[in-house]
Amino acid sequence: QNCCNRKLGCYRGPIRYHRYLSDNEIVKLDNFPYLKRLGTLLINKNRVTRINPNIGEFLPSLHTLVLTNNRLVTLVKIDPLSSLPKLQFLSLLDNNITKKNLILGYM
Repeated sequence: QNCCNRKLGCYRGPIRYHRYLSDNEIVKLDNFPYLKRLGTLLINKNRVTRINPNIGEFLPSLHTLVLTNNRLVTLVKIDPLSSLPKLQFLSLLDNNITKKNLILGYM
C-alpha cells in the first residue's frame, strides 16, 4: 500500500501546503503526483519501511517531514530523503532506526 491510493484519496485538485496522512497503513512513500507547493507532510503512526529514491522530484518544496512511529529500521532506508532539496525538519522518533547510536553520525 502506498501514499496515493483510493483509501487515502490521492489529492489531485488545487495544491495544499500541508498533507496529513497519519494513522493509516502506509508501507512505502511512493506514487506521489508532482506537488510543487507541498511544504509539510505528516505520516506518523503508519508502517513505512521504504521511501521512493526519487521522492525529491515529486515534492521539491517539502521542508518538514514527520515519520514518527513507523517501521524504518536501517540507515540505508532513509537515504532517499537526501533527494529532498529543502528538507529542514525530520522526525524519526519511535522507529527502530532511532534506537541505534549510529544515526547522529550518519546525519
